[in-house]
Amino acid sequence: FCFERENAPLRDALTLGETVSVVVGPEGGFSEKEVEIARNAGIPVLSLGKRILRAVTAPVYAASVIMSVFDEPRCCN
Repeated sequence: FCFERENAPLRDALTLGETVSVVVGPEGGFSEKEVEIARNAGIPVLSLGKRILRAVTAPVYAASVIMSVFDEPRCCN
């Protein structure tokens, strides 16, 4: 769950061999209530960095981070 006001980087939360799902919010970001719901559900709330990305570019950036950590040349099966 990617939230622009979080400090924990996505890169640090990735573990080789685990399934990864990324939730990116709409333009304007998630509300505090949505972040609270995610946290209460046990979903890690992470950062994509200091910049606020557009909804269309945030998934591409997240995929790039994930692929760089796992050193996988292809994205999806």
